[in-house]
Amino acid sequence: MNWLEFIASIVGSLAWPTVFIAIFYFLHEPVRNLIPLLQRLKYKELEVEFSRRVEEVSAEVVQELPALPAAAPVQTDELTKAAKLAETSPRAAVLEAWLSVESAAFDAARRLGWSAPSQKAANGSFAMKFLERNEQVDRSIVGLLRELRSLRNQAAHTPEFAINKSAAIEYASSSTRVAEYLRGVGNA
Repeated sequence: MNWLEFIASIVGSLAWPTVFIAIFYFLHEPVRNLIPLLQRLKYKELEVEFSRRVEEVSAEVVQELPALPAAAPVQTDELTKAAKLAETSPRAAVLEAWLSVESAAFDAARRLGWSAPSQKAANGSFAMKFLERNEQVDRSIVGLLRELRSLRNQAAHTPEFAINKSAAIEYASSSTRVAEYLRGVGNA
């Protein structure tokens, strides 16, 4: 091995580490700024994203929908069922809580004059789209409906979905309050 081959082998050995260090040097600031924006952090079976989003939605529900005293018995009954279900299956508690929102949305849409264009379109999804366009439904509630639906979809369709009992109960509480609001839409 002559000195040219020796230098070539050293350069070849150092090429990738040098490229990596250069990339890190030039991009460390943008990467550091992106870390707080992470949407999902998964460690073992913990879904941080779902719990964080439930907390955000719950705070918005409390802000937009103050307690409805006349509806307290319905809310208490639905929350009791959700708490019992969350003991054995938090995922099932989320799905069940969503059904009350979907049912209330379906009834509210009918009270506001919606009728399903076909048998296939006679479900909560089409009713919610109608409510999203209807001016009698508060825009902030429309946003809450979208968020609750998104969380429900995550619970229903993510294979490795896992949440804790308290997040499921908090979701059920928010869902119950939104459902109560929807039960009052079109009744005036």
